[in-house]
Amino acid sequence: MSFNRAIIKSLRRISVYFVAVFFAVIFLIPFYFMFILPTHNNQTIWTSPPPFWIGPHLNFTFVELVMKTKYLHSILNSILIALLATSTRIFFCTMAGFAFAKYVFPGRKLIFGIILATLMLPKFLTIVPFYSMMVYMGWINTYLPLVVPQMAFSFGIFLMAQYIKNLVPNALLDAAQIDGLNGFQTLLRVVFPVVQPAIGVLATVVFVESWNDFMTSLLVLPNEDMFTIPVAIRALTFRVDFGTVMLANVFAMAPLILLFVIFSKRIIANLVSGNIKG
Repeated sequence: MSFNRAIIKSLRRISVYFVAVFFAVIFLIPFYFMFILPTHNNQTIWTSPPPFWIGPHLNFTFVELVMKTKYLHSILNSILIALLATSTRIFFCTMAGFAFAKYVFPGRKLIFGIILATLMLPKFLTIVPFYSMMVYMGWINTYLPLVVPQMAFSFGIFLMAQYIKNLVPNALLDAAQIDGLNGFQTLLRVVFPVVQPAIGVLATVVFVESWNDFMTSLLVLPNEDMFTIPVAIRALTFRVDFGTVMLANVFAMAPLILLFVIFSKRIIANLVSGNIKG
């Protein structure tokens, strides 16, 4: 009887692995073609069936993307905006989360509830008032709309508030106060080192969101010299062949893959250890 149960258990495990591999292959097929198509010219790409192997035109595609477009400049723009957005949101969301988690002040629960309620608002509902505000403030064709309005966004405040509430003990804050630290010094010297796992999660979320932000960039950056990657790729679809567009997508996706490979295990491990400590 135990032998039959072992066989059944093994078959179930094999079936689960088979289904997982099957869906993984389906998921990876578009990415495979995204890497393959830049090595072919337009005539080969639009043949039926499409090419499945690496072709000889990668050098031509790369030169066309680099020399005939401003795509590399757009990559630098996206890097600058993503770094500014990530650093400012980490600082202000941690500061706000610390205030909501550890300080008692009038209207705290009401304000925190309003912040959480904004998470339910679809982004497209705020497009018109957001654009009107940016025009009124003279921020069109600048990077300010991509950084300043979201310095303290709802999800980041909620994440940091919950993490600080569960992981930063009041005794630690009392000890900092006895040592003569004020609230801001406590935030920098005590809270920031303790909540590094949550900061890693927040930094990853913010960087990816900023890197992929298309709608806001399209609205406020009409000048081609200030295009970010999503807007630049949209512009490329009308000017170059399909292989060049695919190569631009590869360059756009590469930093995100690198970010995932470097930080995914560390973030998960830190979150697990943080939950155990809390």
